[in-house]
Amino acid sequence: MHLFTSEIVDGNMHPSLEACVGEAQSNFTLFCMKHSIEPTSLLGLRIDPTWTDGDRILDLTQKGIDLQTHKRGSVAVEDRIRAHSIVFPKTIGAFALSADCYPVSIVSNTFAAFAHVGWRSARDNLIEQTIELLNGYTEKNEPYKVLVGPGIRFLSLLENSILSSIKRSVGNNRAVSLSTDRRDTFWSKSLYSRRNYISFATRYKPRGNHVTILS
Repeated sequence: MHLFTSEIVDGNMHPSLEACVGEAQSNFTLFCMKHSIEPTSLLGLRIDPTWTDGDRILDLTQKGIDLQTHKRGSVAVEDRIRAHSIVFPKTIGAFALSADCYPVSIVSNTFAAFAHVGWRSARDNLIEQTIELLNGYTEKNEPYKVLVGPGIRFLSLLENSILSSIKRSVGNNRAVSLSTDRRDTFWSKSLYSRRNYISFATRYKPRGNHVTILS
């Protein structure tokens, strides 16, 4: 599995930011086609920025969960799963929309986890809890492939916090292949950022979201 992150040239992927649902969906579909990804194989995460809505971690491997009830390949708010992190079989893929927060994927031989990590979820140990859940489905010495970023590093060195959490939670028994996209969304001219547009009157002015796909 690999991470694919869109850029500003690929267009805004968020259906409620300066674009109708149709335009955002078209941008998303074209980006998938650009990387030979089938959009309908992807489950989307719907993230509540105040960290109060939906599941923090959703286990899609549990018996009784019908994955067919979740619409795939749609950026519409109502079609994405309300969760900050999911654990799922590698037979499916996932995507999340973001600007400053970090997409984090952890992939084993048969299962994967995908998280959208901001300062609240980092503070409340989302990574540690996600890895603990994933560990329950994997052998103790089964290797993990971890991919992180891009995201903002300007405010709280969030990337370093995420990397420390991963290393601490995985432990010493597993081989870990760690890759990071070190572009800082605050400074990057190719990626969206909320904080780039701070003004005296408003805390931030979102201009769009890029999408990160784990497939």
